[in-house]
Amino acid sequence: MHGERLFATGRDTIDLSVMAGATIRMLDTVRAGLEYVGQDLEGAFSQEAEGGARHLVDPVVSAALFGQRMSATAGPALALGVGQTRVLGRAALAYQF
Repeated sequence: MHGERLFATGRDTIDLSVMAGATIRMLDTVRAGLEYVGQDLEGAFSQEAEGGARHLVDPVVSAALFGQRMSATAGPALALGVGQTRVLGRAALAYQF
C-alpha cells in the first residue's frame, strides 16, 4: 500500500494505492503471473477530486536483469470500474541497490 500527498490546487488530500500480485518462474530469469493495482482508493469512501477509485487487473511477464538487481515487467491491463472498463498497457522498471 502506498499513500502520497500532492501539494497542488484541485488535488486530493491524500492518494492511496495498492498493488498485489503472484508470479511463477518460467525460466531462470523470466516469470509470468497476475497483478492487481488499485489507484485513488480514497475515492471509494468520499467525494473525490480526481474521479474516484480505479482498479486494474493484468497478466504480466517479468525479466530479472543484471544479476536480479533490475526487473522489467510488462503486460496488457483491463481497467475495471464505472465508465473505466477498457484495455490498457502497463510497464514497470525497478532497480534494487
